[in-house]
Amino acid sequence: MNQKVILLSLLLVWLTGCTTNVGTGSVRFTDLQTEMRENPEGLGVEKPRFSWKFTSDKPDVMQKAYRIEVAASENELKSGSGLLWNSGRVDSDQSVLVEYAGKPLESGKKYFWRVTVWTNRDETAQSDIRYWSAALLKDSDWKAQWIGLNDTANLKVEDNRTILPARYLRKEFDAVSKPRRAVLYVSGVGSSVCYINGNTVGDDVFGPLPTWYDASVPYLTYDITSFIKKGANAIGVALGNGRYLTMREKGMFGFGLPRLIAQLDIEYENGEHDIIVSDGTWMAS
Repeated sequence: MNQKVILLSLLLVWLTGCTTNVGTGSVRFTDLQTEMRENPEGLGVEKPRFSWKFTSDKPDVMQKAYRIEVAASENELKSGSGLLWNSGRVDSDQSVLVEYAGKPLESGKKYFWRVTVWTNRDETAQSDIRYWSAALLKDSDWKAQWIGLNDTANLKVEDNRTILPARYLRKEFDAVSKPRRAVLYVSGVGSSVCYINGNTVGDDVFGPLPTWYDASVPYLTYDITSFIKKGANAIGVALGNGRYLTMREKGMFGFGLPRLIAQLDIEYENGEHDIIVSDGTWMAS
């Protein structure tokens, strides 16, 4: 009787060792990225690309197939219902820059994804869930205006250098409740630092990056949900020259006086939105 119990126990251990549970076993995922970034905010592409790596305790383990799933919420992704994209099993070892091929994405929305891989060692593993948020994908999504001070009273030229003190812009607004999500899209040219209720937004220094502004203007995206409170709020921007205003009186091209465009999308738990935009109601000094 004892021998039968021992044999049965050994059989169960062997069967357990031959079964790979989802996301467990010898396969462990690393570097789950969307457009080469982990959990990025504000991707300005309609067909983002996914990349991943995995390690294994076993030798010579390689991917032989994958499946990518994308949904608009974690719950939908976990349940498999309402998926925006299910690639199905794709027999391929590709794991770098696999392009999204699902339903059209919407501006400002947050999306969740995961990948399942099959290996040459007959293992199946599923990754943790990752996310990205879409930027304002169309020009028509921008409701904000470019604003700034058309005042050159403080503009000085010393030793052939142009000097202009920073400009400060501010807007007060009310939030009807604590938001589900709040996202700020902002571009201050030549450079800017943003504040919400006195809190510095992000860790960018002299952002956005300089460019040839007549051709294109980059902007930054920040999730500022934790900064917004019910009731009175304020957004402030310190606006610097960067490479937008010429640094030399002669010999260096400039684009004009510093300018700001900003758009804040506040989403509440009931699905309603408030949009705060840069316009003529902002205070400037």
